[in-house]
Amino acid sequence: MPYFPTITDSKTGEVIDFGFLEPILLEVQSDRFTQPLTIRCRFTNHVFSEKPYPGLIALEREYDINDHGFNRQFSRERYECSRQLPAMMRGLPIPGNKSLEQNANGNTWHVQYEMLDPRPGPYHVWLSIRRQSRSRNFGADIEMVVESAYPGQGRSRPNLLGRAKFATVVTNAFLRKPTHTRK
Repeated sequence: MPYFPTITDSKTGEVIDFGFLEPILLEVQSDRFTQPLTIRCRFTNHVFSEKPYPGLIALEREYDINDHGFNRQFSRERYECSRQLPAMMRGLPIPGNKSLEQNANGNTWHVQYEMLDPRPGPYHVWLSIRRQSRSRNFGADIEMVVESAYPGQGRSRPNLLGRAKFATVVTNAFLRKPTHTRK
């Protein structure tokens, strides 16, 4: 069974497939361990949906998503941008690549990319990273959830604390140690 079911536009018959958002496995080498840590990365529907607002086009109004009791609706722009997310996440463990920025409440991590398609500008990706529980480890040490991702054009910069290397955040999550950052 697919992680996210496909949707079909009742007017055009277009099938929108989310197969590219199936969970993926990543590895990161930590300087604390001889073996790499395995990360199961999964995506939430927030990477292709948004809160309803007046003026959504027909397909977007047609596809309602129940997100733990809250209504969300399909966003074509977020969907198109989300096609690049798996490759972006696969690039995080590469040494010297992107650092993560801790959000103001310390619960999630932010990484910003520059998008060229479908619309040039910043692309904000929000992650939660925690040690995988033994009961649902899926063959991984760490669970990384892409909580949200959206184009940032026309939005103010998020309130963030400080930066940390991806490998440091993952290692600390595995050790159940907080990662402290500051501006």
